[in-house]
Amino acid sequence: MFGKKQQPKRSEPVPPAQPVNKAESSGPLGADTEAESHQQTPTDRPQSRAFERASTSFIGEGLLIEGTIEGAEDMVVEGRVVGGISLPDHHLTVAAAGSLDTELLAAAATVEGCVIGDVRASDLVTIAAGGDVQGDIRASRVALEDGARFKGSIDMDAGAAVGSSLPVEPPVDAAHLKTA
Repeated sequence: MFGKKQQPKRSEPVPPAQPVNKAESSGPLGADTEAESHQQTPTDRPQSRAFERASTSFIGEGLLIEGTIEGAEDMVVEGRVVGGISLPDHHLTVAAAGSLDTELLAAAATVEGCVIGDVRASDLVTIAAGGDVQGDIRASRVALEDGARFKGSIDMDAGAAVGSSLPVEPPVDAAHLKTA
């Protein structure tokens, strides 16, 4: 009665877990069951059509980078960057602790920190609550969350091509401008 219970001995090895094909195990019209929907991983979530999130580079909170950064992967900036950032096919996130004093070009950008400079994106620029952008934005789509700060102009001309490099514009000589 108070003795140890003996566990039944297994005579057959337990087969390894097999991957589940959601199309076979889903309910009508491919709907997930409640248990399966809570097991969704970040890689299962739909991604933007403008870029794929294969890998991400991080600039840590204690870093200061001066110069131009060009990349072929997503980037998260938690530190400070002075110069240019060019990620024409990828996503740039400026975290809440991050700050950019730079021109930036990306497929999409999310600003939670501070950006001083122009922002160009082929898809979406989002300024999150608490984010601050002081410069012009040129993108197909722009989202300003409640509590975001923005000073500049927005150009949402979807037909305008966003180049693959940052612009180098000569200074404007005000003496040559005509007044009306």
